[in-house]
Amino acid sequence: MKEFTVLYRDSDAPPAEPPLAFTCMADDGDHAQEQCENSYPGCDVLWVYQGNVEDAYSDYFWGYLT
Repeated sequence: MKEFTVLYRDSDAPPAEPPLAFTCMADDGDHAQEQCENSYPGCDVLWVYQGNVEDAYSDYFWGYLT
């Protein structure tokens, strides 16, 4: 298993609010997303990253800027 960070937003959160982070150990990105959705039913998954929280946020925000 590998470390994953899933960035998500509660379904009632305003779009301008930064995403929340869920970390877990998973087989792959789909498995990590499934774990996040099971822990936070109804959440909107925005980004799945194999790695730590800091790098996940960096990848998420730089991905939108480039």
